Amino acid sequence: MYIRTKTRKNKSGDERKYAYLVFSKRRKKSKRPPKQRFSKYLGRVIELFPAPKQCQTMPNNAKQCQTMPNNAPQTPSESIVQMFKQLLLSAEFQRVNKHIFRRGDVEVDLSVLTVKSIETGQQLCIQANEGFISKYTLRKIVRYKPPETTEKEIGQDLAKRLLSSGLKPSQEVFLALYYQILKNLHRK
Repeated sequence: MYIRTKTRKNKSGDERKYAYLVFSKRRKKSKRPPKQRFSKYLGRVIELFPAPKQCQTMPNNAKQCQTMPNNAPQTPSESIVQMFKQLLLSAEFQRVNKHIFRRGDVEVDLSVLTVKSIETGQQLCIQANEGFISKYTLRKIVRYKPPETTEKEIGQDLAKRLLSSGLKPSQEVFLALYYQILKNLHRK
């Protein structure tokens, strides 16, 4: 499954992007390409770093999580939440309390793992780096359970999920998180 965005025009003529969860269904005995099936509506897409047209780059401090915090969390899910906090603070979100961040109409709650509009209460999807921060992606990465395969495939799966959820950790941070997950996996 992956996230696909569609652009729609409102009655007022404004163009808005919406995110959907989609999966591909292979067609039996056919030479035609796979068919995409709609699975779930994720919400309206909001860009984390709206850039001017001539410059499509983000601030340097927001591109990736460079370091793990000094008081390193014990569990991988705590580490991932810390990375989301760093990303949101670098994107000028205001911290309301320990786990809730707001910017304009957007509220991200990292304790219940939701992204919603304050005014309407509807789900939102924040486009960050190469991925999206939404209720679905937050739950997929924070509640990450590694598949029972080789360590290489666990690393590839973790990297894919981190990028799809909008995080872009540096190599050192990724390896620290990967080793935390492997350590917890071998304890069981």
